[in-house]
Amino acid sequence: MDVQPSGGRYGGKTVGNGGKERETKMSVQGETREDTRINIRRPRHYRVIMHNDDFTSMEFVVEILMEIFHKNEAEAQRLMMMVHEGGKAAVGSYPYDIAVTKVQAAAARAKEAGFPFRMTIEEA
Repeated sequence: MDVQPSGGRYGGKTVGNGGKERETKMSVQGETREDTRINIRRPRHYRVIMHNDDFTSMEFVVEILMEIFHKNEAEAQRLMMMVHEGGKAAVGSYPYDIAVTKVQAAAARAKEAGFPFRMTIEEA
């Protein structure tokens, strides 16, 4: 027993002369190379739509926009008026999981406050 190759394409160990080990470099002819490409895409975005109703207060809508959707007061007031005057308005665009989480948080707060506040999600 003179040579025992182990390892991969860059080398192995040679055993001989009393079991002493030394590093050697081995080349492999006809080796197959695997080219792996990773294709990373940005996630699809979904619009969160607020719908107007006759019962939810404007102050509550502004509060939701500021606390859950992280809008400043001026932007929250502007969006609230768009919902009030137009019947609905898009208040943000997020990856699906985040959009659902924000809608669920707003719905839970509305239910707790006794408002029939409604929001939907649509693909952007």
